[in-house]
Amino acid sequence: MEKFTEITGIKLSRTDKIHVEKYSDLDLGRYTISSFNRYRDNRMLWALEYVFRFKSAWPAEGLWRQSAIDKVIQRAVLLHDMEMPGYVETAIQSYQFYAADHLLTQFEKLSPEFQAEDLASILCGNTKEEFLNAIKGIIQTKFDLKLYGPIPEFMDPDHSAHKKYLERLEKQYVLIEQGIPKAVEYFQKIEEPITFRKRIKANYFGIPVPTFGFGQFVTKSRGYILKSSEPNKVPKTWEKVSLNDKCKLAFAAVTEQRPWELVVTTRQGRDDARNLLLLDMIKAGLGVTEICNKFKEISLKNGDLTASGKPKSVTADTVEKLILAAKEPGFQPPSIFRKYEMMLEEAIHWEKHNELTANSINFLVHSCRKKSINDDIKTLCFDNIEGMLVKPDERRKIEELWGLEIPDTTEQEEQEEAA
Repeated sequence: MEKFTEITGIKLSRTDKIHVEKYSDLDLGRYTISSFNRYRDNRMLWALEYVFRFKSAWPAEGLWRQSAIDKVIQRAVLLHDMEMPGYVETAIQSYQFYAADHLLTQFEKLSPEFQAEDLASILCGNTKEEFLNAIKGIIQTKFDLKLYGPIPEFMDPDHSAHKKYLERLEKQYVLIEQGIPKAVEYFQKIEEPITFRKRIKANYFGIPVPTFGFGQFVTKSRGYILKSSEPNKVPKTWEKVSLNDKCKLAFAAVTEQRPWELVVTTRQGRDDARNLLLLDMIKAGLGVTEICNKFKEISLKNGDLTASGKPKSVTADTVEKLILAAKEPGFQPPSIFRKYEMMLEEAIHWEKHNELTANSINFLVHSCRKKSINDDIKTLCFDNIEGMLVKPDERRKIEELWGLEIPDTTEQEEQEEAA
């Protein structure tokens, strides 16, 4: 309470003191921009993670991939000590370490003799094929020996989640391999000194805890957020950038008083090569019929054939849609590298979302009764459970805390991933 007065200059009334004590009771010592995004997306999941401190044991392949890429970009900028294949291989080894350490830690929780980090250090140096085979072998061996009690579904070789886990592990490699060269090249060209993982802090007026974020790459004149995403999740225009990403950019830009960039790397999508070829022909002034005929000729020449042995073709409708799309303001051709800039003037607008979210959480805490704060949190954070995308262990915990039955969203997740 003294700290609050010191930060804000406000002397607390008795009511305010009780309000600050509630933050202490909930162990909410700070906000983060990620927690704001979670709160806006789904209050139940926000409460599960930030109030009830439940952390899913489920794999986080995207997070491991991103951490591996960030780590190698930092090395490339600071040291310039490798050719590009070396940086790619280093990132793959980091990714494999995170993946192996996570899996082995699950066994370590159940069996203290397991030394997860040591084993992960050995496994991460394997080739992709050796690594994936080792992961499968470890799981199968431990499962066959029946040494452990209940285990997460993804570690059960007979469960559908296990196959999905292995597929997701493998899918990350191409995102690393295709994304790193462009990212390394981009950040190595920045002439200003770069600060990595800069801690960013703000105090929203009247709220008794600070808000934190991190700037992945920060120079004197601007900052950068680097994301690695699947092609179907990469925004094609600034308008398509998610609210969550815009709020992250805005928080950093306003707090640090400089522009901020969102840099996105991905892999080449299924139709990207085709569309790039079509755009070249559109740019050359060919008509729709000419483009369709030319595309078929190129397919035949390159041996790009259908299952029946015919050259692949493109419909006039596909060409016409691409012509219209190319005329749209802000259109960008398919690329495995995109960047979007948020200037300070625009950031002020989006930062309002963060301020309102912080105040919404603050009011939620204020509305809870001190003697039944956890029950009130559960009531006030009750959200629509239909179609809620949750991991199996999160679903079980929600059912335990709220006393509800949450529908299994595994099938829905698979459909969204396939889209």
